[in-house]
Amino acid sequence: MNYCPKCDKYVEDDRLSFCNECGGPLIQLLRETNEISGEPQKNGIEKENLIDNRIDDTELIPSDFKVEKEEKDRAQIHIVIQKELFTTVSINEQEGKTEQHERGEIYTKERTVAIDESKTDTEKSAFSKMMRVAFYLIILYVIYNFVPSLIPSSSQNINHYIQMKNQFDYEIAALANDINAYTVTHADFRNANELIGRGQSIAKNIQEEKRALQNADIDNKALKTQLLIVIDTEIERINGLVNGMLNSKNGGNYLPEFKKGTNAAYRFDEENAKLTKMQ
Repeated sequence: MNYCPKCDKYVEDDRLSFCNECGGPLIQLLRETNEISGEPQKNGIEKENLIDNRIDDTELIPSDFKVEKEEKDRAQIHIVIQKELFTTVSINEQEGKTEQHERGEIYTKERTVAIDESKTDTEKSAFSKMMRVAFYLIILYVIYNFVPSLIPSSSQNINHYIQMKNQFDYEIAALANDINAYTVTHADFRNANELIGRGQSIAKNIQEEKRALQNADIDNKALKTQLLIVIDTEIERINGLVNGMLNSKNGGNYLPEFKKGTNAAYRFDEENAKLTKMQ
């Protein structure tokens, strides 16, 4: 089928190239058929045998107008494509800026977190060192203050004897003062049984302590030896007092024995000073 744009009518004869009435050129048209039956479609839609463009059967357009419309459509499509490209580029640029900004924020956050974690690690390390130092100080405190009391040592053993030595020194000095006071009011010691009994008790205790020290296992042998020397001077002191009172009670003179006790007291001071330096 052909179409005359000037007469605006269809020409059934497909063999004609020009309109019989106006002599104008005819446009060849192809009728679109049903894909299944091969019959013309009932909706009256026909296809133009040009660049695959569809038109309505109620509005047939001349070829030159069709070409012009096609070019306009292409131009519009080009403009649309340019707009889409521009929009895409703009969006991509914005996304790039946004992504870059987000990356900057992430980097800043990661750097901040890294700094914070570094500070946290430093603080933890410092705190851990402080805790270790505190722990070691506590251990040392326990060792120096509690362990010695739990583990017997030679210094503890000998300290007991040193304390007893000091106790005997005090008792001997107290007895000597009471004896001097007694001689002021008495010419002899015939009735001084109480003083004689005190002296004999002190002498007995000193002898017992000396034997215990001799049998004690003391690591510091030199200190042990010096302490025995000091205790011997105490024995001489107390024996001088006791023997002098006994001589007087039996009608003799108490002065020679008291003099021995006084000399032993001088030696006690000397030997005790040496012992103190050795401790």
